[in-house]
Amino acid sequence: MAIHATSADALLSYSLATSPTDPLNASTDKDPVIGRLDITVGRNMTTPAYCRKIIVKIPIGAGAVELTTVNTDDIKQSVTGGTGNDQGGGWSVSAAAEGNKRVFTFIPTRGVGHFDGTWALTLTISQIPINKVVGKPVIEVIEETSPTNGNFTPKEPVRITVDKAPPGFLFRNLRPSKIMVENGEKVTLTWEIQNGTCVMYWDDKSDPNVNSEPKWTSPALHNTTGFMLQATSAEDASFVHTLTTAVTVAKPDLDTGHLNVYGKARAHDGLEVRGTLYSFGPLVVEGKTHAIGELWANGITIGTKLGKGHLDIHGNTTAHDGLEIEGKTYARDELQAKGITIGTDLSKGHLDIHGNTTAHDGLSIKGAANIMGGDLIHRLTVTMKEAKTFRFSTDGMIFGNADGGHALEFTIQRSSGSCTLNIARSSNFCFPVPRDAAVVAKTVPMGGSGPYPSTTFFFVPFGSGGPI
Repeated sequence: MAIHATSADALLSYSLATSPTDPLNASTDKDPVIGRLDITVGRNMTTPAYCRKIIVKIPIGAGAVELTTVNTDDIKQSVTGGTGNDQGGGWSVSAAAEGNKRVFTFIPTRGVGHFDGTWALTLTISQIPINKVVGKPVIEVIEETSPTNGNFTPKEPVRITVDKAPPGFLFRNLRPSKIMVENGEKVTLTWEIQNGTCVMYWDDKSDPNVNSEPKWTSPALHNTTGFMLQATSAEDASFVHTLTTAVTVAKPDLDTGHLNVYGKARAHDGLEVRGTLYSFGPLVVEGKTHAIGELWANGITIGTKLGKGHLDIHGNTTAHDGLEIEGKTYARDELQAKGITIGTDLSKGHLDIHGNTTAHDGLSIKGAANIMGGDLIHRLTVTMKEAKTFRFSTDGMIFGNADGGHALEFTIQRSSGSCTLNIARSSNFCFPVPRDAAVVAKTVPMGGSGPYPSTTFFFVPFGSGGPI
């Protein structure tokens, strides 16, 4: 699994892959591990940048927060890519000991490399004797960059955690059988694991019974769903490693509280309202309709030349222009209308009202809609070109799609450091969010002078809670 990261002001994107295993294993006397780090630079960028130096620092020592005890030229380094004239004309690398760090300096031969997202540079550090203590050492990447090929400055370090798992632990390659399914379809997820046990998380649910084989079939999916598979080492229960993926659902269900409609809204199979539904234009439903709150519309038409259907409302119903109903009407609280026509030249139907319903112009219902309140999935919105910070009262997962003509950028800030995810346009994304983190989200325009729309993504809590 590649780990993607950046800092608050770094201009380049980074991802890390480890070998011979993912995650790396701590060494033992009988089984020393020689590790390799491949740091890919500039693959997922939306804004070009110029670079004249990249420095990588590896912590040296025998403890959990260090990677290796070796600080000599026995550790090797190399570069792949960046040979084009605009890319730097080839890159050189040197290494030196600097206190309890091994420091690698990568420099373009032509003085400057221009990163534009169409090519990538791979910085390889190999022949690393991994130390013997399980832990999560952090490597630092410091870039000297500029957006304009002038005034180059060192940026805040990009901090990337390198897991050192207990010996023999392996956990990788979580993948779905399909990345998009039809509404109501199931998906099968597979992965690789050794010397560990897993728990699968999705929506607000979890399943610990996924350890008989590295394969799991989801329930029927009705919304785009993020999955998080968390593995715990069988040897050391304090070591936990997480993999994530997401599956998109075509024509997904929608769960919401209030829905404001400023045009036509058509529900072709059913409309169930458990909050308040406001329609400032026609609302046409082809099937059964349940409103267990209030229904407001600029007029209501139910069943006129539409076939049989039902409207159940658990509140007051007020129609300020007219209410036409095909058959029986059940009002368990109150029904107010300036004009009511029930059953005249209409096929048989039912109207059950258990609360307030206000229709200001017209409501045409051909089916049923089910819009339920609740806090299982939270919709988050950020305006184009304006960063917005989100905090959460529980651990959870953010997922969505960077659709349209823009990309997305998420910076996850914690007391231990920060990392940034750059999401290319038209890409699905899914990542876990701990409750002690602040998530700074912003959209990245791909061109044009505006106005720019806002964009929406979703937060799924793993416990009781949501955005704060």
